[in-house]
Amino acid sequence: MKINFKKLRDLSVETESGLLLGNIDDFELDIENHSVMKYLVVRRKLLTKGQVLLVSPSQIVSITAEKIIVNDNVEAEQIKQSIKKPFEVKQTVTTNAEIREN
Repeated sequence: MKINFKKLRDLSVETESGLLLGNIDDFELDIENHSVMKYLVVRRKLLTKGQVLLVSPSQIVSITAEKIIVNDNVEAEQIKQSIKKPFEVKQTVTTNAEIREN
């Protein structure tokens, strides 16, 4: 399956258990080997961007034309880290996921 950036941005991101994490907003690309390093998933808050989750390709279970499914542990680790350190701009956690606050 092929997907362009416009369609990718419309995809919702959910955990395996069905928890909605947000939508793809952007991605980080490794220009040397032309591969996606991380997907930026944004939780929208009314008219502004909310929390940004960085999801590595290794955490993705599947991608369909409707949504992206990620491991359940992505959300659990993100919540745990944001409660401990809510004002840090960037954090690395053991699941390769990170949080960025806008």
